[in-house]
Amino acid sequence: MTKIFDWKNSEDARDIVHLVVQALVEARLVVLPTETGYHVFASALQPEAVAQLRAQLGDKDLPALFVRSFSEALDFVPQASAVAQRLLRRGWPAPIEVCLPGEQSELSLVAQLPAGVRQLFTHRPAPLGLRGVDHEVIAQTMRLMPGPLIGVALTDAAGHGLTDLSEMGAVWRDSISCAVDDGLPPQPGFATRVFIEENRCRIDRHGVVPQQKVAQLAQFVILCVCTGNTCRSPMAEALFKHTLAQRFANLLHGPFPAFYVASAGLSAFPGGPASPEAVKAMQRRGLNLEEHQSQPLSEHHVRYADAVFTMTQSHRQAILAQMPDCAEKVQLLSPQGSDVHDPFGGTQDQYLKCADQMEHFVRQRVEELEDSLFPVWETTAEPSSDDGI
Repeated sequence: MTKIFDWKNSEDARDIVHLVVQALVEARLVVLPTETGYHVFASALQPEAVAQLRAQLGDKDLPALFVRSFSEALDFVPQASAVAQRLLRRGWPAPIEVCLPGEQSELSLVAQLPAGVRQLFTHRPAPLGLRGVDHEVIAQTMRLMPGPLIGVALTDAAGHGLTDLSEMGAVWRDSISCAVDDGLPPQPGFATRVFIEENRCRIDRHGVVPQQKVAQLAQFVILCVCTGNTCRSPMAEALFKHTLAQRFANLLHGPFPAFYVASAGLSAFPGGPASPEAVKAMQRRGLNLEEHQSQPLSEHHVRYADAVFTMTQSHRQAILAQMPDCAEKVQLLSPQGSDVHDPFGGTQDQYLKCADQMEHFVRQRVEELEDSLFPVWETTAEPSSDDGI
């Protein structure tokens, strides 16, 4: 008989967590709430529990590996492509299941799992699915677990994600040790399942995160930084967009943009226009800055971007003084290490010379990029009734 614990009304939630952990380490199955619905879990270190879970599922679905963090995810898939890593990093821990090829390198922690569990990910046609969960029950449980969890969404009689424990079927009730009831999930449905092989992506199961949002999370993002975000960085932004579109024209025909370019300033005033001289300098190249609005640089901007290009060494030093761990991706726009001098307050000719200099640097930077950095999406039809986040 399944024991049901009331999470919201418990006097001490820690007691519930300890009982759940005890059940998992004793190779029993448990049901826990997630953002999208209720899932049945087994400890990935208990092959008999995982075998029981697979026997209950049959051919209905394939379980995913639930891990604590993005960094732990990479321990299991160290060979993950740049696109896969980007989606894992930005999407963590949103309800997105990222599925990667099942063949693992010797460095993967999959090799440390028991043989019966390891075969689940290495001897099957479907890729290894990785998932994080933004729910306190899962977070507290996994904090006390020695390894990851194997889990899969429960469904009701109609095949929808289970959102009410009273609708759990008798087949599961006979095999579940305990379940934690937290009421209706905040995003009822399924996690969006994405298959990624190198830079090729497709949505295998539409879920609560719409495919447009998933594609946005997988984009290659470039951030250009100067002081006021009215002269140099807006011009660099426009030049990057134009040069990328020329170099990777094949990427413009997909269902979703493969890259995104933005700019910001260390001392920028929000909502300011580009300087008239910068606008004219870009007009000479057929580019438009008339709708530009300045924005101050934030930590989120830097951490979200894949490549951050500063105009001067002092800009780079200012960023790294606050975020030293971002040193690898924060670089000078000039590959040679020279500064782009500020034309602010100068003549139109000075702006034109600055634009010429930056265009030369931008072309060099774009030449350094490889096609594999950009996601290529297969077109899939998304149900119109999908709920977004």
